[in-house]
Amino acid sequence: MGVKVAVARFSTPASTGTNSWTTADLGGLTPVGAIIIPNWAESDGVAIDGIVGGITFTDGTRSRAFAFSETHNVTTTANGRSSDPTDIFRLSDTNNNTDVSATFDAWVTNGISIDFSNIPANQKLYTVIFFAGSGVTAHAGAVDLGATDVTINVTDPGFQADLVFLSTIDRAESDIKTSQILASFGVCTPGVNDACYGLFALTGSATSGIGQMVRSNKCLQDVLHTGATWSVESATNTNGLDLTTRDGSAATIVCHYLALKLDGVSVDVGNIDLPTSNGDDSQTDPTFRPQAVILGLTSLTAVDTFDLSGDEVGGWGISAFTKDAEFCNAWANEDNSALSDVQSLSDNAAVNLSDGPGTNLHTGTFTGFTPNGWDWNFSNSDATARNAFYAAIGTNSIVLKRRREYIGIH
Repeated sequence: MGVKVAVARFSTPASTGTNSWTTADLGGLTPVGAIIIPNWAESDGVAIDGIVGGITFTDGTRSRAFAFSETHNVTTTANGRSSDPTDIFRLSDTNNNTDVSATFDAWVTNGISIDFSNIPANQKLYTVIFFAGSGVTAHAGAVDLGATDVTINVTDPGFQADLVFLSTIDRAESDIKTSQILASFGVCTPGVNDACYGLFALTGSATSGIGQMVRSNKCLQDVLHTGATWSVESATNTNGLDLTTRDGSAATIVCHYLALKLDGVSVDVGNIDLPTSNGDDSQTDPTFRPQAVILGLTSLTAVDTFDLSGDEVGGWGISAFTKDAEFCNAWANEDNSALSDVQSLSDNAAVNLSDGPGTNLHTGTFTGFTPNGWDWNFSNSDATARNAFYAAIGTNSIVLKRRREYIGIH
C-alpha cells in the first residue's frame, strides 16, 4: 500500500519495560513515522483536574518531544514546559515532577514498541497517529530558529517534504522551565499553506494570565502576556523545507518537526470554523477525499488576532480521525480565576473542546469522508464560531491497467 494513516489510543503500562502499542487499522503494515500526543486523562471522555500534555515526533531513529503541565486549584500555579531530543516521552506531573519517561524501542507490525523507564501511578491515555506504507518517507528532527527575517535551510530530511508538522515551547533543546506554559503547534505544505496556534499561561497570574493566537499564514507562532512575538513561515526546499522567522527574533529557540514525503496522495492545510449549530455539518475545504484529518483546535473566535482575555483563550487541543477511529485531546484553562482551574481530556470524538473546566464549547463526531472533505455531527455547538486548522491527507491514487485481449482467427 502506498500511504496508510491510522490513529489509535493506548494506556500507559502498569509496569516499566518494553510495551507494544498496536492497531489492526494499519492492516499488517509497519509504521515509519508517528505523532504521539500524551494526556493526563485516565478515562475516555472524562476530564481530569490538572494539565499535562505535549507532542512527540518520531521516525524510529530520531524522537523529539515537548511537554507542558499546570497544577489545578492553587493560587501560585506550578506550571512548566520541557524539551527532549532523545526520549519519546519525558513528561512532568502537575507539580513538575518527572511522571513518564520512555524511549523508542522498535517499529513492529501494526505499531510501535516503547521502553518505559518511569510510569505514572495511574494509567494515562496517549493518542498515536501512525504513518505507514511504501509511499511514506519520514524524518523527525530539530532546528534552531534564527533572528528576524533569517531563513534556515532544513536539509536533514534529504527529500522535499510534502507535509510537515512542527512544535516549539520557546526554549532551547533539553531545557526545562518550571514556570509558564508557552507552546505552539503547526503544520505546513511547505511554500503553499501554513497554519498553527500559539498559547501561553503565566505562573500564579489570576487576571489575564492566559492568551492564544491562531494563524492562517504561519506554521509556528510565539505569544507572551505582552502580545504576539515571533512567528515562522515555510518555503520549499528540495532536501526538506525552509523556515523563516518573522516579527521578532527566535534565536536559540528550538523547533521540532516531522517531515513527510507522501507519494501518490493529495495533501492540504487550512483554517476552518467549527459549526455554530447542532446536527450534521460538511467541510469541503480540502477539495479531495481524505483518508485522515488532523486538527489543531482553539477556543479563539478570530484568525490572526492575538487574544488575551475572556472565554476565547482558555481551550486548545489536537485531534485526528480516519474512517476507523477518532480521538480528541484537549486542555482547558479558566481565565481570571483566583485559583487555577485547569483540566485535561481525552475523548473518542473528533472534537470535544472547552474554554474552561465545565464549560463545553463543541462536541462532535466524525461521520464520513466525502469527495471534497468530510462530514461530522455536533451534539453541542457554541453560538460563536471557534477557530481550528487542519491537515488533510488524501486517499491513494488508483491506477487502472487495461487488459489486452488477442483474438486469433482460425
